[in-house]
Amino acid sequence: MNKLNLDQKSIDESRGFASAIAKDVQSFINERTTVAVERTVCRLLGIDGVDKFDVPVPNLLVDEAVKHGDLSLGISTYLGSALLATQMTLPDFVSAFMKHETTLCDHPLASVKQIKAVLAPYLHKTLEKIQKNKQDR
Repeated sequence: MNKLNLDQKSIDESRGFASAIAKDVQSFINERTTVAVERTVCRLLGIDGVDKFDVPVPNLLVDEAVKHGDLSLGISTYLGSALLATQMTLPDFVSAFMKHETTLCDHPLASVKQIKAVLAPYLHKTLEKIQKNKQDR
């Protein structure tokens, strides 16, 4: 028995229902994204700055994915695939993109495993920065 004297069978059944609902909601979420979410992903990867018209670089990258790709795949899919295809670092790729020397969406799409591996260092760097800022406060 538990502290509230609830029937364990009912508890287990309720947890099963909650799990099924959560999986259903998560599958719905996984198929959708927004421009704002994808811009945030860019920023989490350390992409920052503006162009000569003061348009944020994350906005330009996401706009490129909207126009020439499928944003539902996620901006990280295009960024990771581009890094793997060009063999550039993320800062070098962004610089080349801003100079119109390369594109975002014209590269073969890499596997999720490859994309995670190539983007992980950039994500970890940003998360470490966030953690340091949090500790400093």
